[in-house]
Amino acid sequence: MSKPTDRADAESLTPWHTLEVPRIAAPTVAENRDLRETSILNAANTIAREQGLDKVTFSAVAKLSGMSRTAVYAYFDSSADLIADVLIDELFDMNELLTVRVGQATDCRQAISAWMRASLEYVNDGRHELVKSAATVELPPTRRAEMAALHRGMITPLVSALDDCGVSDAAHVALFISGVVDASVRRLTNGGNLEDEIAAAEQFILHGLTAFTH
Repeated sequence: MSKPTDRADAESLTPWHTLEVPRIAAPTVAENRDLRETSILNAANTIAREQGLDKVTFSAVAKLSGMSRTAVYAYFDSSADLIADVLIDELFDMNELLTVRVGQATDCRQAISAWMRASLEYVNDGRHELVKSAATVELPPTRRAEMAALHRGMITPLVSALDDCGVSDAAHVALFISGVVDASVRRLTNGGNLEDEIAAAEQFILHGLTAFTH
């Protein structure tokens, strides 16, 4: 049994109901956790883009986000998991971009062009560099698998557009188109002009589609 406090000690204690409760950034604990996790991911994303993925450490992220390293550990088991989440978020954004652009097209041929343009603009803006650099860091196999699945998913809106155009074996033709886009990507990274590459790829692909339509 603990020793009773004497009167002097008791009077010196601050009643619990008068203590100031720490404020949280959001209305609920769950929302606050989401905000804090978003803050961590935003900081990691900034560091990755400005300094490289290998510079994404708990210490660096904690400093930039204004949190303690202990707080960062509460959300991520390791810096590798944090880096993986940054990359997966980027792949999600790219998938969403392609889906939206294709969905905004008024016909299937325009949708195919929209997919190519969005892909090449993404590269030309330099946004692909983050995912491209993923090969330089060691990530958990399960996270690599998640990234691979998302990467494969990028072609899904294109396959749908090809299906709408009546293309036979749309998945196979989509791989051909992806190869053309990859060739244009290499030219862009070597100083090619964005609009020239889009026009050339578009002309080549759309003219060739007639051989696959039924």
